[in-house]
Amino acid sequence: MAAQAQTKAKELHDTLWSFINRKVVIQQDVIDTAEKEIASLKGKEKSYLTALLFAAKGDFDSAVEWFKDALKSEDSTIALNYLAYIGSSAHNYFHRMEVFRLEEQFCLPTIRRIARNAAYCIGDVRLIRSYTLKLSALCDGEEKQELKDQGAYMIEQVEEFKKATSLSSDQIQELCDTAEGIANKHGVNCIGIHYFVNDDLDNAFVVRAETGDPEVLAELNLEMLCVLSTEQYRSLPFTSWFRSDMDGMERRNGR
Repeated sequence: MAAQAQTKAKELHDTLWSFINRKVVIQQDVIDTAEKEIASLKGKEKSYLTALLFAAKGDFDSAVEWFKDALKSEDSTIALNYLAYIGSSAHNYFHRMEVFRLEEQFCLPTIRRIARNAAYCIGDVRLIRSYTLKLSALCDGEEKQELKDQGAYMIEQVEEFKKATSLSSDQIQELCDTAEGIANKHGVNCIGIHYFVNDDLDNAFVVRAETGDPEVLAELNLEMLCVLSTEQYRSLPFTSWFRSDMDGMERRNGR
């Protein structure tokens, strides 16, 4: 690709990501310019920037299809950007499945870290252990030990929560799926889990929700309360709620 074309592609890339990260409506003149520039491209660059254009337009399904076409090139940077996009688009279950799939395909430490975090959220000790071993195998010395310690801490947190609540890993995953489903239905992304355990049976599964809107947060917690009131959960010694966490969105917006 000529230097001028590369510069234009880079500018278009940055422009489209700015709309995606800020979640604001992209103007028609920007779309028209993007479509004209993309038409002159070929191969993975064309597929990748087309994916970003659909993402900026808010067409998730089309964006995913074009991302998958671009991923045929086995480009790890595109894979990371694809996961970054779906990871901020309120499609948590789909994101988790794609993380696990692409971790096997690309074997990147960054994706393995994301996969380990996803395994932690669903209480899957086996997967936490597996991803920890894969990560630590790539390192030496203090970094290797630090990764092992992180994995051991994650496993300890999950096991303590399971013991305190009598929930199995499968039940924690079901709870996580339900919570994320509630949030995603409202267009809210979930970015993590906190397991809270103490000796007074005041245990909690706390979901970090990417919203600063108190009314939306109240609605999420009301729906979660209804879930906890069902026969499946009401006799178990734990509660669950959504907590506002905007750190991820602020990082994406450069704040």
